[in-house]
Amino acid sequence: LLGEKESQFLKNRKILDAGCGTGEKSCFLAYYGANVIGIDLSLSSLKKAKNLAKNYRIKNVTFVREDLMQFEVKKRKFDYVVCTGVLHHLSNPYKGFVNLSKTIKKDGYIILGLYNYYSSLGIRFKRKLISLLGNDKEQKIKIANFLFNKNKTPSNKDRIWIADQYIHPNEIYFSF
Repeated sequence: LLGEKESQFLKNRKILDAGCGTGEKSCFLAYYGANVIGIDLSLSSLKKAKNLAKNYRIKNVTFVREDLMQFEVKKRKFDYVVCTGVLHHLSNPYKGFVNLSKTIKKDGYIILGLYNYYSSLGIRFKRKLISLLGNDKEQKIKIANFLFNKNKTPSNKDRIWIADQYIHPNEIYFSF
């Protein structure tokens, strides 16, 4: 994604990866020289993130369990705050955004990725179908796997992806 010259802008930048999940983005940014703090609520995701950093011997990344709804700045300021695919899952996305915006340096940037109301019509239709056909999480995962994952035997990663895509309990959609 980044050429040698373009990757230099990451050197020594302080970056917060809010909702880092299993740490791929955090490790990518740290690999190119940024000092990264990845935060997430999921302990199992953070464990995978820490293992990823360890496996690739990436030392300039730290993973911490934090709740964006309770997030405190604690005198930390970042050049970049990256938050993709997270805020729209919160009970109060605006509060999460305000909490994150307090961590940005004066000339820093926040990079957001939010679900759009119109672009998510297809996925919402699939979710409705699954909710009509299944009663509990396991049954819904089996139905989604059958309908949208070619009914192959799902790995744990597949099951997590299916749950995130089709069964996630809370989402808010945005549009301009």
